[in-house]
Amino acid sequence: MTAYYTGRAYLLTFHGQPRSFTGRLHLAGGYMEFSLIVLALLTLITGLAQLGPVIYADVAPLAAEPTTGPGVPVVAAVAVCLAGLGLALGLHRRGSDVVWPPPGSAAAGLLRLRCHLRHPLRGPVRHICGFLAKRVDVIFSRNAPDYLGESAIQSSQTVGLMQSGSLRMYALAVAAGVAIFILFTYICLHQMGAGGVS
Repeated sequence: MTAYYTGRAYLLTFHGQPRSFTGRLHLAGGYMEFSLIVLALLTLITGLAQLGPVIYADVAPLAAEPTTGPGVPVVAAVAVCLAGLGLALGLHRRGSDVVWPPPGSAAAGLLRLRCHLRHPLRGPVRHICGFLAKRVDVIFSRNAPDYLGESAIQSSQTVGLMQSGSLRMYALAVAAGVAIFILFTYICLHQMGAGGVS
C-alpha cells in the first residue's frame, strides 16, 4: 500500500495537470540547488553503505536454501513493493486519478444502496457521536491544551521571579546546594559506619 500510494502521489504530482493556479514556477538555483544535490547524494551513499551489506547477507543464502533462507522475507517484501509501484504506474501513468468503483457498475450500486439504507442503530449512534463530540472531545481538544498552556505560562513566570540577575544570589544558591549535598553525604556515611545502612 505504501509503494502504491507513493507511486500515485509521484505520478499525480509530476505527470498530472495542476489542480489550482500556481502562477509562474521556476527551479531553485544557485546554492539552494547545490545543497539539495549534496543532501541527496549523501542520503543515497549512506543508505547504500548501511543497507547494502544487510540486504546482501539476507539474499545471498537464497542460493543454498531457496525456500527457507533468511533472504526470503526480503525478496518477498521487494516483490510486493514492486507490485505496488507497478499497480500505481498502470492506473496513474497519465497523471490522472482513478474512480473506483466505476460509475454504473454493480459495486457502485451496492455501495450507494448501503449508504441509503436506514439502519435501526442510526439514531442512537448519531446521538452517542454527538455527545462525544460536544462533551468529551472538547476536553481533549480544547480544555486540556488550554490548561496545560496556562500552567506552563504560570510556571515560567514563577521561575522567572527567581531569576534576579544578582550574582550574589546565584553564588549563595550554589553554596547552599553544595552544603546540603555535603550534609547528606555525611549523614549517609555516618549511618553506614554505624551499621544502620548496609
